[in-house]
Amino acid sequence: MTLLLTSLISPLASASSEAITQCIYNERVCGCDTEDGVISLEKYRGKTFSAADPDSSRMFHWSPCDDITMGAVTASCVLEVSPVETYNCGTHKSVRTSVRSGEVLFHMTGNGYRPKLSLINCVCEPQKPDVFKFHMEGLPGVFVFGLNGDSCCPKANNATVS
Repeated sequence: MTLLLTSLISPLASASSEAITQCIYNERVCGCDTEDGVISLEKYRGKTFSAADPDSSRMFHWSPCDDITMGAVTASCVLEVSPVETYNCGTHKSVRTSVRSGEVLFHMTGNGYRPKLSLINCVCEPQKPDVFKFHMEGLPGVFVFGLNGDSCCPKANNATVS
């Protein structure tokens, strides 16, 4: 299933001068440890990214470090169809990481009936501000996002993968 889901990302991945080959999820920094350093989203603790689906009225909200509550849903990723209709599209307990074409992917699964899946492609763009965007719904209930910017670039740290 992961191979199928990550194949949705390949057209979105960009070539990187220093391609990452592995990234081990590190909850402490809200990111992952790579062979080139740490990708940390910790500066977003207590903050939420939001992105609109341009083809509908749906809004997606994602907090890399904390759970957010909207309507009756508390999760890391929340799909808001209306102020009273919300869905869990990913929990912190479900976060996994992988690497495809040198870019890090964060995978999250929501709980409940017909669980939703979210893939966040973290694209390193040195010295650029972080931008979170909804890309597509690849399969029903499988949402693909991009986080592009400097926070997705590995930074030197003693706790890297060997």
